[in-house]
Amino acid sequence: MGAGGSSRWRDASRLAEIRVPAVVIVTDLDTCSSLAITDMLAKRIRLARKVMSSEAVHLINTEQPERFNRAALDFMHLAQGHRMTQGD
Repeated sequence: MGAGGSSRWRDASRLAEIRVPAVVIVTDLDTCSSLAITDMLAKRIRLARKVMSSEAVHLINTEQPERFNRAALDFMHLAQGHRMTQGD
């Protein structure tokens, strides 16, 4: 991250306060900083799920729309199940 980049994450400790399901989608060809950020998000957000895809540079939704759509739909089903168990 550049000099200003780390300031964007000054409140990263608050990620643990997120109480809803989240999906973090990353590709194996993303930059090291992107991989580190997605690892941190997946670890600090309690209900986060990390999805790793291969052979896409960064824009998986345009490079591999089928894989992206599958990950998004799987997440929506998971999130819907969470809402139902929470009584929302």
